[in-house]
Amino acid sequence: MPELTEQNLELLITELEALRHRAMCEADSAALEQLLAPDLLYIHSDGTCDGKQAYLQGLRSQKWRYQRIECHAQAVRIEGDCGVVSGLMQMNVVIAGQALAMTSRALGVWAKRREGWQLIAWQATRLV
Repeated sequence: MPELTEQNLELLITELEALRHRAMCEADSAALEQLLAPDLLYIHSDGTCDGKQAYLQGLRSQKWRYQRIECHAQAVRIEGDCGVVSGLMQMNVVIAGQALAMTSRALGVWAKRREGWQLIAWQATRLV
């Protein structure tokens, strides 16, 4: 196994974000179950907030149907056993039957846990 340098950890966090986005678009709640921490704080771009189980239930019930997620100007910073990822996110999503194309500034925090690296916090702010 390669040494976990800061650069390797930055790449790992970037890969985990890509896996999470793919799982969101595929509504793969089993994959997200592994990627999301039990104590996740998920703040949506409209200011509403969910924990892990509420978020997964919303995905399963198709409250949100993610069609495309792309990240731009993404930066990852490693702080001990945490990785902070930030950048611009463009997505196409259907929310409560309404198709939306949105751009948000986003901030996520990944933490090294016994189960592996998991997302512990997410906040997206929709840009007008």
